[in-house]
Amino acid sequence: MKNLIAIALLFVTTVIKAQEKHDTTHAGANLTVCGIVESVNVSKSNITYINFNKEKTDSPYTGVIFARDTINFTAYKPKDFLTGKNICISGIVSIYKDKPQIVIKSPKQIRVVEKE
Repeated sequence: MKNLIAIALLFVTTVIKAQEKHDTTHAGANLTVCGIVESVNVSKSNITYINFNKEKTDSPYTGVIFARDTINFTAYKPKDFLTGKNICISGIVSIYKDKPQIVIKSPKQIRVVEKE
């Protein structure tokens, strides 16, 4: 029974606010990060960055959609649709240049939170 509980705890997703200070302790964790999208930037190589603060450098967590995965976004273009929306992104946290990011491969990893 103890083994079953330990296994169940491994699959628990942690929800955090996007404004929380980032650190590298969440690397490899399955997280859901929620907040208001302040900016969505697309690089020259067609990588989309979803930032919860206006500047990418200040964003505690960044959602990243690589060019090869943009084909999965047929219902909307993230840059046009997500800016200003309250969203939650879910996925495994990785660290790039000492900053945490969640790689988004599918629109299913993004949930728009409706205002109450």
